[in-house]
Amino acid sequence: MLEAYKNFWLGYIDFYGRTKRSDYWWVVLINGVIGTLIFLLMNLLGQTKAAGFTLTAFILFIAATALPTISMQIRRLRDANFNVAWIVLKATPLLVVLWVMYAFPTRDSK
Repeated sequence: MLEAYKNFWLGYIDFYGRTKRSDYWWVVLINGVIGTLIFLLMNLLGQTKAAGFTLTAFILFIAATALPTISMQIRRLRDANFNVAWIVLKATPLLVVLWVMYAFPTRDSK
C-alpha cells in the first residue's frame, strides 16, 4: 500500500510506464481518505480562520495530486492495453466508462 503511494509520487511525470491495477486503487483509496479528512476538518471548524486554512490545504492537495493522478491514469490505461486517448473521457459525463477500464487486468500488447 505505501509502496504504491510512494510510486505514485515518484512517477508523477512518467506518462510512458505502466501502473498495476492494485497500485491504482490503493492510490485512489489513500487520496480519497486524505481528501475526505481535510474536507471533514474544514466542515467541523465552520466559519473560522482555521476553516480558511483547511480550505487552502484542500485546494493545495487537489492541485498537488492533479498531475500525478493524470499520469497514473494514463499508465493504468496503457497497462490494461487501452489507447491513452480514452483519457479525454474525463471531461465528459462518460467518466464511468473510464472507471470500468481502470478495473481491467493487465494485458500484454499484441
